[in-house]
Amino acid sequence: MGRYPGWTVAVFFAICVARGIALIPGTPFLAAGILLFRDEPWLLLGVFLASIAVVSVMLYRLSGWLGLSAWFDKHYPEKTARMRKRLEGPYGQWFVALWAFAPIAPTDLVCYVAGTLQMPMRKFLPPLLAGEAVICALYIFILRNI
Repeated sequence: MGRYPGWTVAVFFAICVARGIALIPGTPFLAAGILLFRDEPWLLLGVFLASIAVVSVMLYRLSGWLGLSAWFDKHYPEKTARMRKRLEGPYGQWFVALWAFAPIAPTDLVCYVAGTLQMPMRKFLPPLLAGEAVICALYIFILRNI
């Protein structure tokens, strides 16, 4: 790892993007990143947030094409209706940020619903990354000292 630091970052980024596409929760990967980049917490935060941004945009864009709206309506009608109501409301951006900040909430779900509602990207991605940045920074800077 010490001999090829650029490759370590690139491989970690690629794995994190693949993780997101496979809908695997990111917390274990962030924990692994804390071990890999113990002395470079800001680099880890940047790489991990970049992977979240890439995956979130992909899920947002693909949600309509994949027909996820109908799938979510069929399997999770109450949750989807509540999310739609909140995302379309005046505080939709805050809802996205808080959802992304919540450690047990699957961020992928808000990406899909925002995409199916065609929520403007400028109202979706910045709040999502802000919420993720806060929770990931807390994990990184607390756990790296343990």
